[in-house]
Amino acid sequence: MVRHLYLNRNIACMIVISLIANMSGSMILPLFAIYVEQFGISVLGMSILFSLFYVGRFLGGGMAGRIYEKIGAKRLGLNLLIAEIACMLLFPIATSFIILSILRLLQGLVAIGLTVFVRVTINHMSTPENRGTLNGYISSSEGAGMILGPLMSGAIVSYFSLSIPFYFVAIFSCISFVAVSRMTFPSLSSKPQQQHAPLHESKRKTMLTKQLLLYSTVHFLEMNGGIEQ
Repeated sequence: MVRHLYLNRNIACMIVISLIANMSGSMILPLFAIYVEQFGISVLGMSILFSLFYVGRFLGGGMAGRIYEKIGAKRLGLNLLIAEIACMLLFPIATSFIILSILRLLQGLVAIGLTVFVRVTINHMSTPENRGTLNGYISSSEGAGMILGPLMSGAIVSYFSLSIPFYFVAIFSCISFVAVSRMTFPSLSSKPQQQHAPLHESKRKTMLTKQLLLYSTVHFLEMNGGIEQ
């Protein structure tokens, strides 16, 4: 039985962007001890820094969705990648707890924005035949980012300066920016035709609401279990 991978350059770009979004948030974990030593940040302060990333993710999901509806996927993706590059370049020169806190919050906003961008783009690129496979790739890349982030930053800082891991992610973000700038995205004006009769619209909305609630609950439990561990 032949198994199709459904991979192409655009799909690979989305996988890398998903990897970057999760890598940038988790890479700070091995660096906590260095920040405590350099800036004298307390345990409570480091807990706040860690949590602010997820505060940004919580606040930015709906915001990113609304921005997408106004400016489209391509402009959203490019602006978010610029913000990601800016975050990575500013982290090494941050000199206070306040600046670090702002950057962590912005990191979370950018990370969830990139997640929205990638998921929407994958759904546009996919068909009913391969949508599950492609979304599986994205989910795996999110997990890989959470693994590679701490490993990469810890290994690099062992031999080089604190700034190198951030520059490393910034370089990959620049490459992703160039790749997204060359991609073609569907226009916002091209809306799908109505496929459901008006009598069934209320029932369809109820079903979608239940699906969204189920997905949100499962994702919340998944993230909560990961943080507790």
